[in-house]
Amino acid sequence: MKIQTWFDKIGDTIIWNKLPEYKQAIKDLPNGKFIVLIERVENVRSLEENNAMWGIPYMMFEAALIESGEFLNPSKKDIHNFCMVNCLPNDYRERIYKIWLEKPGVLNHKTGEIYKEPFRLTTTLLGKLEDWSNYYRNMQDFYAEYLSSGEKDLIPDPDKTKSKKYNNLLSHDAKVKRSPLTSTNLLAKAINSQKPL
Repeated sequence: MKIQTWFDKIGDTIIWNKLPEYKQAIKDLPNGKFIVLIERVENVRSLEENNAMWGIPYMMFEAALIESGEFLNPSKKDIHNFCMVNCLPNDYRERIYKIWLEKPGVLNHKTGEIYKEPFRLTTTLLGKLEDWSNYYRNMQDFYAEYLSSGEKDLIPDPDKTKSKKYNNLLSHDAKVKRSPLTSTNLLAKAINSQKPL
């Protein structure tokens, strides 16, 4: 079992992420010995990059995968996993695999066996600008090649998703509660068109 959280340290102040949930998860552990590992996190992607990734691209992938019959009702995690498998840059995959190989296993004192978590893909370490940019570009390329229905149906560059038009559409979309397919087509057309709404 692995419990993970993070915190920011600024001077003598510590700001925890999801501290109540973290405390509860520790209370719920069975009796035994546990190791607490504190690692410094470098190059975490920005909130803006994260919003760009989880916003329009994932919505467009969801709609296209539903329309293609690949998924019937995918969760956000399903879409995220699909994009990781198909779009993470190979050099990034190799780096996170090496990191996984270097992590020590956990010794089971009763059996003497060493347990190591299975390798899994992650975007958590997509902190370096070139890694994140390559992942985003790979999503754009994959979508254009395999899922797009034409030039007006392409994943926009991240800077276009910051526009007022995009934010208005998202807030309107949340109020109307459209189906993913309809809302994504509307968003894609509006963002990729030059005409105001």
